[in-house]
Amino acid sequence: SYMFYEQLLNACIIIVFSIVAFKAQWAGGQMSIRHFMRQVPAVVWFVIVAYMGLRLLSGDRGPVLYSIGVVGYSYLMASRRRFSIVVVLAALAVGAVATTILGTTRGLSKQDSFMDRVEMAVEIETDDAPSICRPTQELANSVSCNFIAIADIDTGKVAVQNGKYSFYNIVTCFPGSLKLFNMLFGLTQKDINSAEYITISYFGQYYPLGLGTTPTAEGILDFGLIGCFILHLLFGIFLRRIDGYFVYNQHITMVMMIIAIKFASEAIYISRFTFTGMLGKALYVAIIYLAVKFVVDKFRKS
Repeated sequence: SYMFYEQLLNACIIIVFSIVAFKAQWAGGQMSIRHFMRQVPAVVWFVIVAYMGLRLLSGDRGPVLYSIGVVGYSYLMASRRRFSIVVVLAALAVGAVATTILGTTRGLSKQDSFMDRVEMAVEIETDDAPSICRPTQELANSVSCNFIAIADIDTGKVAVQNGKYSFYNIVTCFPGSLKLFNMLFGLTQKDINSAEYITISYFGQYYPLGLGTTPTAEGILDFGLIGCFILHLLFGIFLRRIDGYFVYNQHITMVMMIIAIKFASEAIYISRFTFTGMLGKALYVAIIYLAVKFVVDKFRKS
């Protein structure tokens, strides 16, 4: 499907920028923005711009944010540049407004042009709403995932899954693995995806929309309350380690560079995804890099 090719494209983009950041870091120099842009092949820049443009036209803001994150965090690793708090806050404010408008355009009629949808989205966001802050109202609705998971475990509707969802999240780092498991064990999406379980638990088999999942909801379903707490603690330690690479310029391996940039670029999405799901996506990119490196090294030796 197209999602496979999009995932592969995303992996290739991350690998290219990780290589640039990795070489710059070990060179010990502070790379300028111009030098950084020259280190990336022109065809890669063209693909990124075209991809982001097409995604914007579709109204899907996620891949655009992730692509910007890959470029931005790779540059931070390569240049070791630090920005003032004023610049950071200004960028966050502009980004928040832009993503809110893009999110609203996605729900509007696709028959209108992209610019018409943007204009209508601006009008919608500036109108009075029943909530003090419209974005926080939608975020509050997503917390229902946590309540559903807690209620189902507490009432005995479902037993603690002993890491089942986390296992399948990590298994996805091996291309084609889920299809293999489906063929061998006849698994459904509800069996391997906590978001699917939560949605069906609330709406039933024929649901009008997906509720998604959260790290807390999946952690409770997988490991119970205490296990969820330990999972969050371990993930915090892991993120602190990644933060050290960006803040303290610690030298890292190429695989850890890929994982760090993948996590950093999609950090905004983790609260509506899962810890192990994000780790599986990062390991997927790392495995592709190692496979390509193995083939290239064999080719050079032959």
